[in-house]
Amino acid sequence: MVIGPRDRGTRATISFIELAEETSLPPALREAPRVRAVSHATCLLMTIGNDLFSFHRENAENTLESNIVGVLASENRTSLHTALACAVALHDCIMCLFLDLTKALEHNAGEPLKRYLAQLGHLVRGNLEYSLIVPRYNSEVTGISPALLDSIEWAEKPSARRLDAPQIPAIAWLWDQL
Repeated sequence: MVIGPRDRGTRATISFIELAEETSLPPALREAPRVRAVSHATCLLMTIGNDLFSFHRENAENTLESNIVGVLASENRTSLHTALACAVALHDCIMCLFLDLTKALEHNAGEPLKRYLAQLGHLVRGNLEYSLIVPRYNSEVTGISPALLDSIEWAEKPSARRLDAPQIPAIAWLWDQL
């Protein structure tokens, strides 16, 4: 939960979006606890989403050591099947947090923060959409066919509505910001 977002450049991606769109939050606002929490939730959603999409490939290649599914299986001493379900539930839990934090922040936000939150929302959605079509995840190794990908429908909200923090000390503070 700590290394993944740093290892995969998610923070840098947020900065690149701000550079490309010539937007930037004032430092005091960027460091506000709720803004830090929604930013970190974005990074986690991107990291866990990537891990879920790459799971089948990394499992086939026996390279799950930094994939959330492999980490959960090892930490909890469970099967990969159980760990995969836990990773999906964790992603949904963080998505609920992201949506709730975004809504709370938008309530009294000025234009720079509203723009930043919209950028984060587009990043989360774009990361998921891109993962559906990128060749690295859509291959013979994964067993995911283009026809299957075409049949995927987007949900309006996460399948699990869980507001309590997962028992992961490195990220539990995020839920304190609700």
